[in-house]
Amino acid sequence: MRMNERKYYVKVGNMYFQRFDELDAIFIVDDQPGAKIGASKLDKSKAEDIAKVLGVETELVEE
Repeated sequence: MRMNERKYYVKVGNMYFQRFDELDAIFIVDDQPGAKIGASKLDKSKAEDIAKVLGVETELVEE
């Protein structure tokens, strides 16, 4: 992985995708400082694939 590779969150309203657990998608609710720490930071291709399956959008990780 390149150091300058951009990462993305998969976002649904005020929730961020964390992982799939068998048949369920697990999300982190962004309702307090630091909530996004547990959210998955994905490369653009993987984030877009998940967003397409869930019918949602991606958001660039600002670091």
